[in-house]
Amino acid sequence: MKTTSSSDNNPGTSTEKPATSATKPTTTAAKNNTRPAPVKLRTPTIKVKSSAKKKAQIIWNLKGNGVKYQVYYSTKKNKGYKKAATINSSKGKATVKKLKSKKKYYFKVRCSKTVKGHTYYSAYSKIKSIKIK
Repeated sequence: MKTTSSSDNNPGTSTEKPATSATKPTTTAAKNNTRPAPVKLRTPTIKVKSSAKKKAQIIWNLKGNGVKYQVYYSTKKNKGYKKAATINSSKGKATVKKLKSKKKYYFKVRCSKTVKGHTYYSAYSKIKSIKIK
């Protein structure tokens, strides 16, 4: 829209009004796509024991509200990890069964938490090894 001042003979005094946001339709879809603030999870510290034949017990120090722990194991230190279990935070330990006797296994654990449909993970714990009984 163009508006002119009272002196129509001076063309330099006309001003233009900016469009207001009230004329633009607003959508709620843009608001729903926003991601919640990232959740920072601490890295767990683990201890590993071979308590019985063909079993290993993993104990970690953290117990958080709504946090789950994923336990991984492998026969090689730097590759080939398989997920053994996902444990709720209230336990603080897990037992991995059906392992081969007299073989060395490596274990690591990480935390996970889901907030509004987004899953956040901590860093993996330090890798611990043990020879199974």
